[in-house]
Amino acid sequence: MVKRLATSDAFIISQTRAADFFVSIEVARATISATIGRMTAMDFAHTVKTQMDEADVYGPLLDGRQWYLKLTVQPVTRLIVISMHPAEKPLETNRERQAKKAKVRK
Repeated sequence: MVKRLATSDAFIISQTRAADFFVSIEVARATISATIGRMTAMDFAHTVKTQMDEADVYGPLLDGRQWYLKLTVQPVTRLIVISMHPAEKPLETNRERQAKKAKVRK
């Protein structure tokens, strides 16, 4: 559902932690939509409690750099992108967890 909402442009962007990192709201929407469209379960990091609900955090790679993407889906099938910015510290995603397990098995 998240990918469908993002690729159909049915989402809201938080101004301070998402839109402000792009030159325009149009570039932010296009980048966020494309990023979510490419994400897989391997990009998932963890779920956090927010003031109103829970949100999922992802660490997708953009141009070789990890970004922090936090989003939530509201009951009216509305996707809210809370944050989208370069990661301030490394996120451990499913990709990193899987790599660690593979390394241990060797």
